[in-house]
Parts: sequence; structure tokens; C-alpha cells
Amino acid sequence: MEQNQKYQVLVIEDEPSLKEAINTKLIKAGLEPTTFDNGKLALDAITARGKHFDGIWLDFDVYEINGLEFMQRFIAMPGWQTCPVLIVSNTGNPDLIKQAIELGAKEWIIKAEVRLDDTVNRFIEVIGESKAAL
Repeated sequence: MEQNQKYQVLVIEDEPSLKEAINTKLIKAGLEPTTFDNGKLALDAITARGKHFDGIWLDFDVYEINGLEFMQRFIAMPGWQTCPVLIVSNTGNPDLIKQAIELGAKEWIIKAEVRLDDTVNRFIEVIGESKAAL
């Protein structure tokens, strides 16, 4: 990340204590997170904001709409290609992972298999890779 640049990221996670831990770690890493516990509210926020976030941390199993429905609606928005989506979930279903990647998710991380600090670092890397490709 460039010095003094703060990535503005969207976090969609419905488990309150985990959402708080993610938010804290992202802030400590120099990012500016906006958090929601449901995908529909997150999509509404993207629309209201008028521009995309630098990255999206998406829990697949959130209520209102799941990760696939979020991705389907998100890719219909103009400019989505510049915003990487990292799906972080307890779900490891290969068919769901394949569908999400085909819809444009950059990566799928299974929560139980990767430490939160490592997931935060990977999220920052994915954003940086996306910015470098522009």
C-alpha cells in the first residue's frame, strides 16, 4: 500500500464478534472499513456511495442475500471490475467456490483454515494486485 493511502473497504460479516475483530485488524493495518451484517444493505451502500470500494470482504453465509446473490447483483453494477472481492466463509463447497470465482470473486478463503491475521494480509495483497493491474 502506498504511504498515506488508506484503502476504503467494505466488510460484510454477520457474526458480531468476528465483524468487530475484522474491523479492528483492518484499521490497525491502515484500511478504512465500512461494515454491514447483510449483503442487501451492503449493496444499497455501494449504490448510495456512487463509487466502488477498493475491496470487499464478503462472508458467503450472510442473511438477506447470500454470497452468490451478492456477486450476481454486484457484477451488474458499472465499474465493479476494479473492486476485488475476497470471500471469507466457513463453507467449503467446491461448486459454490467455482460459481463465485466465475462471477468474479478473486479468492475464497475458508475461515477455519486460515488465521485472521493471514486473511487480512491476503486481503491487502488482493487489493494491491488489483490496483497494480489498473
